[in-house]
Amino acid sequence: MVLAIGGGAAAQGIGTAEYELKYAREYYSSGEYDLAAMRARQALGLDPENEEAKALVIDAEAKAQAKARARAAAQATGTTRRSSAASNGSRATRPASSDSCQAAFAICWTAANRAGDYARQNACFTQRNQCQARSRH
Repeated sequence: MVLAIGGGAAAQGIGTAEYELKYAREYYSSGEYDLAAMRARQALGLDPENEEAKALVIDAEAKAQAKARARAAAQATGTTRRSSAASNGSRATRPASSDSCQAAFAICWTAANRAGDYARQNACFTQRNQCQARSRH
């Protein structure tokens, strides 16, 4: 009995696939899909045959990419909402900065590279150039 309990604890200890999957599930349930995918990939590195880890990587990466696309689309609209310093509670808008264009590009490029999608990579450049053109005006 003691061996079974000890063996179970060792199977879920630090540096095991189960340990990584535990945190991958927690990140996934909290909406941190990029971190969930990273932990699930680490679990796959430790146990390449783990079907749950494979499924979690695919699902978490898809959700992380969708989240990144939504964030990039919001940034690509050309404005972001910022509170004005005025105490009247009015809202001010400002053009997207070059930094936000570059951040959106980095997200897009990373997703396209992971997928090996050259058309999407080209679309990332187009999106960045359009964003930068809007921020100059």
